[in-house]
Amino acid sequence: MGAELGGPFETHEGQGPLVPEAGATLDVLRQELYDRGFDHLAQTAASRDRATRWLNQAYLELCLEERWPFRLTTTSGAAPLTIGDVDAILTVIDSDNNATRLYEMTEAELTAFDLSATGSNALWFYRDSLIVHVWPASGATLSVRYWSVPVELVAGSDETVVPERYANVIVDGAVMRAASDRDNPAAVDLAERMYQRGLALMRRQLLVAPTHIELVPGVSEDD
Repeated sequence: MGAELGGPFETHEGQGPLVPEAGATLDVLRQELYDRGFDHLAQTAASRDRATRWLNQAYLELCLEERWPFRLTTTSGAAPLTIGDVDAILTVIDSDNNATRLYEMTEAELTAFDLSATGSNALWFYRDSLIVHVWPASGATLSVRYWSVPVELVAGSDETVVPERYANVIVDGAVMRAASDRDNPAAVDLAERMYQRGLALMRRQLLVAPTHIELVPGVSEDD
């Protein structure tokens, strides 16, 4: 099962097709945190681990603030399909049945229908935690477009899914934690205001009218 990340994308005139924007590495994020006046965090393995933990907390928090386009991911496989990093699902397509789009079952339908019923053509899908099931049950090949939960940064070369141009927003979130740890409310307040400014900028630039959501071939905007 392979997953492909969605935008945002960048291109340069005359240099070919669009490519995903690069993220910031953990090494870059840590160095920026140290350079903000927290270089004491670089002195021991334990303190470097704290810096990494705060950066990962800020990274996850930022990613889950919105359904950002850089979290849009596509994966495929046979139902029931386990997706370990799924947050929210945008579309489920039955690739074995003329690329039919399936709709999510409501709570009422889940309780009213016999979920063990089988059939050749799936009509709906439903989630059981990280597993996508179809109804009637079958081994249909699914293509799922969804918002993913980012994986934790571990190695120094690990990159964020957040584009590098927004790296400072992640660091601002980590600074709030580091400044709080040093009992510096003024620094916490400044970092929080900078974080909110960066968050507002990301919303203006990335959450534009639904152009950032890629339509599924064969599915109209009215579906």
